[in-house]
Amino acid sequence: MASFAELDANNVVLRVLKVRNEDVNNLEMPDSEPVGIAYLEANGFTLPAGHSWKQTSAVGAFRKNYGVVGSTYYPDIDAFVRVKPRLFPSWVLNTNKAVWEAPVPMPSDVNTGNPPKRYMWDEPTLSWVEVPNNTASAT
Repeated sequence: MASFAELDANNVVLRVLKVRNEDVNNLEMPDSEPVGIAYLEANGFTLPAGHSWKQTSAVGAFRKNYGVVGSTYYPDIDAFVRVKPRLFPSWVLNTNKAVWEAPVPMPSDVNTGNPPKRYMWDEPTLSWVEVPNNTASAT
């Protein structure tokens, strides 16, 4: 199945429709995109002015992420990007991966030791804070 995301005038995904592979002539992206759009339009899925269709991949084979409802298509990086986490306004978009990341890398010793070290992002201090281990030793 081929998936097509309807974008509004701000490139926000409004819905995603599936089109059978045979209806895109069993073509691969990018050749399948115009065929799929023509199929949708011929079958009554015409869009309001300013809206458009973009093909999206459920497995990230192209456009980096699946275009889920509410995500945004960024034409400059040809990628769908999920909504920026509201709790982390400091996070920045990694345009290579098309994901939001903390402005400071997570410590390299994450998941090391026994018990493994864990961290969480602390927005007020713009830093990673180690999560205390809650396992109590038997006495």
